[in-house]
Amino acid sequence: MKVHVLGKWCSPWQNGKLIYEEARRQGLNATSGILEQPHKEILRIIDQQKPDWVFLTGSRTLPVEILEQIKQRAKLLLWDADANSNDRRKTWEERLHIPDIIITSVLAIAQEYKNKTNKIVWMPQYYDNTYYRSSLPENRQFDVVFLGGLDVHRKEILNRLSKKFKVAYHWHMFGEDMVDSYNQAKIAIGMNWLQTSYEYSGSFTTSDRIFKALGCGIFYLGNPIKNIELLFNPGEHLDIYDGTYENLEQKFQYWLEHEKERLEIAKQGQEEVFKNHTLKVRIHQYWRLMEDPNYTSPFKQGLHD
Repeated sequence: MKVHVLGKWCSPWQNGKLIYEEARRQGLNATSGILEQPHKEILRIIDQQKPDWVFLTGSRTLPVEILEQIKQRAKLLLWDADANSNDRRKTWEERLHIPDIIITSVLAIAQEYKNKTNKIVWMPQYYDNTYYRSSLPENRQFDVVFLGGLDVHRKEILNRLSKKFKVAYHWHMFGEDMVDSYNQAKIAIGMNWLQTSYEYSGSFTTSDRIFKALGCGIFYLGNPIKNIELLFNPGEHLDIYDGTYENLEQKFQYWLEHEKERLEIAKQGQEEVFKNHTLKVRIHQYWRLMEDPNYTSPFKQGLHD
């Protein structure tokens, strides 16, 4: 089976690039295409490569007519990391009929569209332990670190925390810089409010930072995530606060004072990610979906909630 991985290549951490590189490391028959090219060039390269499948990341950048032309040339898999906002509903409705398989990391999307198509599969994101090389330093100078964009709510939380704890904040950080940031702190905080601010809500909605933090070996303290137990067990792999600042501060105080227990949970969380949620594992699952129409995704159980 020959797979043409088509995605953005403008940065080394783009999902299309990482997926292609891991497929090649596993000895799979994969070629790569660049979404930033003109549409005619994208189609020309597909014609030249003659793949059995086109594995497309970043599909929202292509118009429907180009997706239809790709589908005329090969079977089509759309991989979407976090199509999670209200304004993307129209995009999904327009494209639902085109691909042979749709992979989404947002469980609520798969749940919503499962009655409209049997093509959609929920499969959460991953940790690329080749691109993000983890380590476990003994000395961590910060109590808390947050990686991600800031809105008013997040700023308020970090400002309040900084009055009592040593807080580090970084926005756009990948690769070794991201690993170093996690390595300098004792606890990574999760503040993903997509569940409450967008229409797709209530069913395992989170960013890939949960996998990156756990993969780097830092203790992860996240906001409420419905169905988190489908992937991780609170108290075993990570911890969850109830969404209030008061409980968040209480949790920080507790985990900073109980270092041995905190480090054990961080270790178990990392081991769980390395066992079930690395890119190496995902590549195997992606390819099985394309190879075997009878393959059952290990994450199918979430669709029945």
